[in-house]
Amino acid sequence: MQYAPAAQTYAPAAQQQAAPAQTAIPQTAAPQEAAAIQPEETQEAQIQTQPKKRSLRRKKAPRKAVRKVVRKTAAQLRSATQIVQGMKEMEAKNYSAAVALFERAARSDPRSPEAAFFLGQAYFQRAFTRTANGVPDRDDAENAIEGYETALDLDPEGKLLKDSFLLYHGLAQCYEAAERYPEALEALKQASKVAPHNPMPQLYSAKIRYKMRDWDSSSANFYYSVRRARKSRMFPQLAKLVKTDPGFSNLLAVPQNKVILDSFEAVDGGMISEAEAKERIRGTDNYRDSIRDVPVAPRPQAVAVMPMQDPEILRKIDAGHLSYHAQTYRDAIESYQAALNADAKKNTLDSVQKSLVYERMGAAYRHLGLSGEALRVLERSVAELPQNSSAYYEMALCYAAGGQLGTSLTFLNKALENSTSQAQLKRTLMMAKTDTELEAARDLERYESIINAHSAKVQY
Repeated sequence: MQYAPAAQTYAPAAQQQAAPAQTAIPQTAAPQEAAAIQPEETQEAQIQTQPKKRSLRRKKAPRKAVRKVVRKTAAQLRSATQIVQGMKEMEAKNYSAAVALFERAARSDPRSPEAAFFLGQAYFQRAFTRTANGVPDRDDAENAIEGYETALDLDPEGKLLKDSFLLYHGLAQCYEAAERYPEALEALKQASKVAPHNPMPQLYSAKIRYKMRDWDSSSANFYYSVRRARKSRMFPQLAKLVKTDPGFSNLLAVPQNKVILDSFEAVDGGMISEAEAKERIRGTDNYRDSIRDVPVAPRPQAVAVMPMQDPEILRKIDAGHLSYHAQTYRDAIESYQAALNADAKKNTLDSVQKSLVYERMGAAYRHLGLSGEALRVLERSVAELPQNSSAYYEMALCYAAGGQLGTSLTFLNKALENSTSQAQLKRTLMMAKTDTELEAARDLERYESIINAHSAKVQY
């Protein structure tokens, strides 16, 4: 953009005014010798009484700051014109035409972060309109990543780009489409810093951590997303999005997430207070989930495309969660079993969902004192998902309740070994030290050895 230099203002050359006549100093009748011996104080007083001479030179008016002219080269002007044309194509949703224009703009001015950013935006929009079974076009997503990363390289401090939130958020979604989950989480962290009141970066983080099977961190992100939505008065919209959008509805298969959403909906409905909702979410017996920190998740594992969810089956699972939370464990078991029976015919639940349902059923049986039935369904839980740390811990409690302390400690060790985050590791260690079922095992040397070995892994 060119800037016209600001006009310099100078004071006009006014006519010189005549200096005022000096006032004559009256002479005394005393000879010069007498004046020479006057006291210094008298001489100084006489000097001070003399009027000062006024300068004949006028003071110059201060110069106004002159804006520096930024002259663009022909190539830069051509790039700027192509960016404007590309933005018009974006508004018309002609993303291929926009890509072509932004490509030319980037070639015209390779040092322009705006051209690289808008090129990334055009590829991003085209990637998410060219979906196959809900999966964005991977080639366009990779091209968008290249554009966004180039823009960041050219403007690392974000001084030139007007909307760095769109850059980081778009970059995160493209990383997710390319299954580069840790990089996606880092980009979402930056987006969250740029827009600290926006709930969407945390919601997308919850979605990505769910894909990575880091459910504790997924629930932590989901909780913070809901908190931000409530502060921004966007909670009803977020709740509807999570329930109806296939990209987010799978989050509710995690019992903790369903409790979070249900609790704050109950607050909005006037059924419980906010303090009661928070206490319900923090419940250490019914829901042993942490929302205190969001640790860096491990490397992602390959996750198959999730089958289409059946709303009726999800409603049965939701009913089971509500009954479990209300401590009506038999009703919870019936609802969970009904969901599993329906899924046996339709096969819409993935291994993660099945494992979590079996785990919750096992916990319900344990609360009823039916350790044998609990172990039967918990074995199915770990068969569906061998990394399910919570299921191993439930098994440890069941064996301890039955007096099989050695087997109990074996499964306690498995639960700690399969902790997917620092938060889960800390929480499992805390429960192992406080749950009454393990009280007899705490006197054993092997228990002490297991606890000490895993406590050494905790990062403070």
